Amino acid sequence: MAATNRPDIVDPAVLRPGRLDKILYVGLPEATDRVDILKALTKNGSKPELADDVDFVEISGLTDGYTGADLAGLVRQASLQTLKESIDSGVDAEGDLRVHKTHFLDAVSYTH
Repeated sequence: MAATNRPDIVDPAVLRPGRLDKILYVGLPEATDRVDILKALTKNGSKPELADDVDFVEISGLTDGYTGADLAGLVRQASLQTLKESIDSGVDAEGDLRVHKTHFLDAVSYTH
């Protein structure tokens, strides 16, 4: 079994008959799939904790062409934005550490 997101650079020797039985192309996720991926990555908004203004449908519309790994990076980057903002503002551990829509928007502009 093998997987790649760059089939154009796979060594032709690996693709010779008898090496891999089937080649299956899995395309990029559609908008509804990206919503499901975001829900799974955030455990339905509980990890990291999301603010009420976060709308996965809206975020999925901004992430056309993103893979599941790209979406995982987006969630990670939005979480880091939240932490950085909290540290910069001097808020203690009891402060609001929820990821907001603005954090996702900043992460989208940062990642692509």
